[in-house]
Amino acid sequence: MKKALILLLAAVFPTLLCAQSALQQLEQMAGQSIHDVYVPDPGDPVPVDPDPEEEPQQSTHLKDYTPAQEQEEETTAQPAQSAQPAPEPKPKTAQELWEEELQQQREREREYNQKYVDAQNKYYEDIKEHEAYAKERYERLKNERPTVRAVPQFSSSGERNFQFDHPMSAHELKYSYDIVLENENDTLYHADMMRFVEPGGNALQPSTVRFLGTRMPGGRVEWRMFEERPNIRDPHRTLTIYREEEKLSTESRIKAKDIWDVKMAAEGRVMILEMKNGNNVVIRPNGDFLCEGRHISFPAMMSEGVFVECDGKLYSSIAPRYTGPLIEGDHFEYYNKTIIVQNHDANNEPYYRLTTYGGKSYDIKKHQWTDRGEQTRYSYLSHFSNDGDYYVVKPQGKNYYEILADCGTLFKGKKKYKTIEEAHAAWQKEKAYIIDTWRRHPEKCAKIDKR
Repeated sequence: MKKALILLLAAVFPTLLCAQSALQQLEQMAGQSIHDVYVPDPGDPVPVDPDPEEEPQQSTHLKDYTPAQEQEEETTAQPAQSAQPAPEPKPKTAQELWEEELQQQREREREYNQKYVDAQNKYYEDIKEHEAYAKERYERLKNERPTVRAVPQFSSSGERNFQFDHPMSAHELKYSYDIVLENENDTLYHADMMRFVEPGGNALQPSTVRFLGTRMPGGRVEWRMFEERPNIRDPHRTLTIYREEEKLSTESRIKAKDIWDVKMAAEGRVMILEMKNGNNVVIRPNGDFLCEGRHISFPAMMSEGVFVECDGKLYSSIAPRYTGPLIEGDHFEYYNKTIIVQNHDANNEPYYRLTTYGGKSYDIKKHQWTDRGEQTRYSYLSHFSNDGDYYVVKPQGKNYYEILADCGTLFKGKKKYKTIEEAHAAWQKEKAYIIDTWRRHPEKCAKIDKR
């Protein structure tokens, strides 16, 4: 043991001597000893304000840690767990499936009923709007003096006529002409022809009536009337209703099955039905009744409709439903803006009235068109054309004649005359006076009483 220690010291001692010798050499080189260096006392520490531009260091003190940080560290430290598959939905019971189906059925019924109500409301709103517009046009006609023109006698404008290659049943017509019959039980009926007013033609009312005809033994044709109406339960389709047993209107006792012939008139503005009893029924293209009588004529028309004379009564096709005649008389003479109407009093004496196409009569005393005037009857009233159109009138109960001239509006002459011959002789002077009055004082024309 001792021997080993001695050997260790012997080995280390030379190294220590070398180290001491090196230290002494350094001290000599510096000129002083390392132990002679003076180190001043630093004193108490001076606090220093931190630099605001420097970011504060995160404290690692225990009190700066929060549970959230610990939880985050723990979460980070934990390995990600694999996602668990979602549990399979529990199958519905039969009761739940039945209740769900019942609820869906209720929703479908509610939606269907709402569509039905909306379509029905729109149908009646359209009818009200059309009737209101018809009433407005009719009032305008009565309070104006429209310019009319003659009705073409041989025009087929606005008419649609079909001749079938073979008799067609109601079902064949349904698929060939987009007819949807509300009552399809009448399958034995076969039609040879069809007539109706062209949709969107001259008629103001929509074309909703169709007539189907079949040839009978002996050459006559039996006609049946069908009416198109909106299909409220299916707004995208229309219903064509067969109206054989229905009356044509509340004013007529004629039934649709009594139709002998069907004709279009006034370029499709109205339709004439010749009935088995010899009467003629005039209807509008939408099926509305206008008038009925033995003698029917169409004296004039305008852009908005046609005038129909029916057994001494004048009607207009633009009048609202169930509207009476505009004028009644025993005889009518039609001119550009005026009508001469002849009637007879209780003693069978004739008297005359000068009227507008809207039914207003001319009152010569008040110089206006009215339906309330007392001076609207004339014992003499006639129209003449001699270098211009004018009327010679003799008020009822008076002994003089006067001249009236229509220069777009009606003006009265300046003087009164004892005889018709004097009135005719003075026409050129009265014409110059009326034209000058029309140019310088247009307000002196006959006004229309709009009361």
